[in-house]
Amino acid sequence: KNKATDEACEKMCYERECCYLEGAGNCKVTDKDWCDGSQLCLGSNGSEKNTQSDKVTDSTDNDSIFEDVCSMDYLAQDGGSACSDLCAYRECCGEDNGANCIKAYQEFCDGYNLCKNLDNIGNEGDDGVMAACTEENVETVEGLAKCKDACAPYQCCWTMIEENDCSAERPECPFYAEPCQRIGGTLTGTGNTDEIDPPAKFVPSGYAETLEIMCSETSLQTAYGLEMCREACIPHSCCFGDEAETNCSDDPRECDTYSACVNLHDFEGTVSQVEAATSDEIQAVNMAFDLA
Repeated sequence: KNKATDEACEKMCYERECCYLEGAGNCKVTDKDWCDGSQLCLGSNGSEKNTQSDKVTDSTDNDSIFEDVCSMDYLAQDGGSACSDLCAYRECCGEDNGANCIKAYQEFCDGYNLCKNLDNIGNEGDDGVMAACTEENVETVEGLAKCKDACAPYQCCWTMIEENDCSAERPECPFYAEPCQRIGGTLTGTGNTDEIDPPAKFVPSGYAETLEIMCSETSLQTAYGLEMCREACIPHSCCFGDEAETNCSDDPRECDTYSACVNLHDFEGTVSQVEAATSDEIQAVNMAFDLA
């Protein structure tokens, strides 16, 4: 025996841990060929396993394994390869795969919940957002609409309504911050995403007219209209600073596009009653936003 052989054997046995589980978690029934030969991982008396899982008896240690390779930071570095492998070994811990072993083998499954982070990278949703929200795509009305649709499931990541803000709870928010900010809005509570540049340069024609509707005095008198106007204008609020050093526009035309946002600036500087919007008012704002 040598170190290389031992490591290869240990890796093989580690990958096939589910072949030894008792009850519903055993994968030998559904994948016999894959488990063939794995009996060599058993001890000399045929009952004691010599597998990696025996070394992970402390749930804290097991959690740390998942935290190391399934954290969003690590997934961003390696694309999820290591986490995907680790989660595949513990597939029986999943709740809906018909062979759940989490009750019988709790320590084996501790930390498996972090496998859900794989849903947030490298999948159709992530690729779809990136493809729909390219700089070139959002320069057209049709392209911006596609970007808006792709980002819709993640609106709570950058909403300005505090009770709807999920940016601190959803680890995938940073992945969608940059592309989705091209449709307007700002991301709060996610640390390093504060450095993302606002999407001022990606504005389709007719956007100024759309903002005039969304940020009209009538629209701002409703909670819905106020939210929609905030979403569009907050990233460009520096255009309306009273002092010269707070004005951030390098291109005067950029702030001209958002001139209707001054209504929001003035509105929030006064005490105004915000009322529930009528269906007609919501429809008018929706139609305007669909064009944005």
